[in-house]
Amino acid sequence: MDCSVIICTYNRADILRENLATLLQQGYAPGKLEFLVVDNCSGDETPAVARMFANRGPHPVRYVYEARQGLSYARNCGFREAQGEIVIFLDDDALPEKNTWVANLIKAFRDPQVGAAGGDIHLRWPDSGRPDWVHDFLLPNLGKTMFDFQQEAVLHYPHYPWGGNIAFRKACLQQLNGFSPQLGRNGEAQLSGEETEVCLRLEAEGKEIRYVPDAAVAHLVAPERLTREWFHRRAYGQGLSDAEIARLHAGMRQGVIQLMRNILKVAIYLAGKTTYVLTRNPRMATYCSYQLTFSRAYIMRMLNLR
Repeated sequence: MDCSVIICTYNRADILRENLATLLQQGYAPGKLEFLVVDNCSGDETPAVARMFANRGPHPVRYVYEARQGLSYARNCGFREAQGEIVIFLDDDALPEKNTWVANLIKAFRDPQVGAAGGDIHLRWPDSGRPDWVHDFLLPNLGKTMFDFQQEAVLHYPHYPWGGNIAFRKACLQQLNGFSPQLGRNGEAQLSGEETEVCLRLEAEGKEIRYVPDAAVAHLVAPERLTREWFHRRAYGQGLSDAEIARLHAGMRQGVIQLMRNILKVAIYLAGKTTYVLTRNPRMATYCSYQLTFSRAYIMRMLNLR
């Protein structure tokens, strides 16, 4: 089998239904593609939704259960259960924008040097729209990629594809023993970066990470994420995650030390400025608050305080 599309999910049966209905429209040779739903301890109708789509289209939909809570555990379960040589991870709240999405991603792996590939992630806002206070710099926290390429390109740290729309050669993941459970979403913990850490190891092994321009997906922005409290939790989790990635890769140590100095300076500067902008520019105030929370979490993790 050429490819397995892996959808890791947790208590999102309604969204999963739309995800699978869209995926079944992918144009690919029957018998060469499968969809694998990894249920990460859901307590809703997720198993029933997966069964509903099991034999609905030309490509099988399989269901597996991962009892250990955490996205990295679910991803590892998925690629180990997958039958395809290429495994594509798609968020359960992401929808391919073209019915050639799978085919376009797989093309990148014709080059044996390619270990991973991914495309853009665009945001699809809820009916309530985008709040005025959400700064452009905060959009990546909702899943938006910031690539600025018009054609296929080789990517390097920190500009890797993101986990909501990324493909790997299965053999590479097996060789690296998959994703680190120290990273990735886990219940309410807003940790991330498990795919970034894998890409770092792939590059260290001499593999290329490719950007595929015609493999975009739309990410559905949940209304409950459009609160300042959610962004605060997201900032804290991102700070912990970035610091953990730095700790796992000792070769980055000197750069990390300098980065810590810069972050301290930025944190001090923003602390003095946040009060000033709070009543003048809500969008900038939210961004400053995010950066302060991120910096605090990063520094605490690097100093083993968290």
